[in-house]
Amino acid sequence: MLDIREKISGIRELSRLRREMRDEARKSEWLKRITLPSKTSEIQDWSSAVQAIQNRKRRINDYTDSALLNYLAHEIKCRPASVDTRKYFRVTDSSYARGANRRQVVDCADYYRFLQACLSGTAISDFKPLS
Repeated sequence: MLDIREKISGIRELSRLRREMRDEARKSEWLKRITLPSKTSEIQDWSSAVQAIQNRKRRINDYTDSALLNYLAHEIKCRPASVDTRKYFRVTDSSYARGANRRQVVDCADYYRFLQACLSGTAISDFKPLS
């Protein structure tokens, strides 16, 4: 019985060594195929590519912000001046128990005005009241 256990542990050790040698051979073969980035032109190409991507994202954000500003300006213009026909919704300051905390009724026009001020970077007092 002891002899069988020794042979099993020997076989396990040999298979572990064989696996390590195979992994080492694969790693060395993989490292031979890699070309290291030693040229400065390649670094320059990468940095210019990153810069182009960042500029493109910035341009997309600018288009999105201006489109959203136009939409909000249109919404503010279309809000009726009458208090009876305006849309209202309830806002709470609690993210956990929305039904249990204090609530406040907010006019949609004021909310749009606030969003437009946030997007354009101006003060809320700069926008004229609707009524």
